[in-house]
Amino acid sequence: MTHRDETMLLFRSTMRVTDGHLEDFREAIARAVDFPQQHGPRLMVQTFVDEERMLARGFRLYRTPTRSGCTGDSRTRSSRRS
Repeated sequence: MTHRDETMLLFRSTMRVTDGHLEDFREAIARAVDFPQQHGPRLMVQTFVDEERMLARGFRLYRTPTRSGCTGDSRTRSSRRS
């Protein structure tokens, strides 16, 4: 597979951690990271927890195959059909 046959997707999420559940949250994140690392197309995952604000920011990077002939984002493809 060449670089033209795949797309890189970066997802960013923000999660609020409920007071009193920080350790449970950390354990849940560890479980959520382990499974896809062994079974999925995810290349990277990182979660940063701001304990003072009780917010977590997660980043997930995926490599996905693209369909033949599709390049760019959906807005670019849609505009080409017009």
